[in-house]
Amino acid sequence: MSQDTKDLVKFFVLTGAGLFLLLSIILAASGFFGPLFNQVDYNNFNSSPMHQNAVSSEVNNECLQLAEATDSVTKNALEHKIYNDTSTVDVNNLSAPQDVKDCIANARNFVLNNNK
Repeated sequence: MSQDTKDLVKFFVLTGAGLFLLLSIILAASGFFGPLFNQVDYNNFNSSPMHQNAVSSEVNNECLQLAEATDSVTKNALEHKIYNDTSTVDVNNLSAPQDVKDCIANARNFVLNNNK
């Protein structure tokens, strides 16, 4: 091999080793510092009036759609959506009419009883 070829191989080997070292440092740092940034307390948001009103409004619309739904696939999808939407809030604290709260209770019971 000529000197130019040896220098080129040495360059690629050192560049590869340097990139490997740099990526290792980045991965180690993100593994160490990453969990520190994920220590968010979501209870403050879930119990905030803004979130409660948004969930109440969304579920109100879904309950209206559920009342008008005629096929079982649509009803099943809406009941699962209501269940998912209300999983982050305390339903007793929602500022929703009683019929919407009944709709939520029925949807939750349906999802819980039919997923066994």
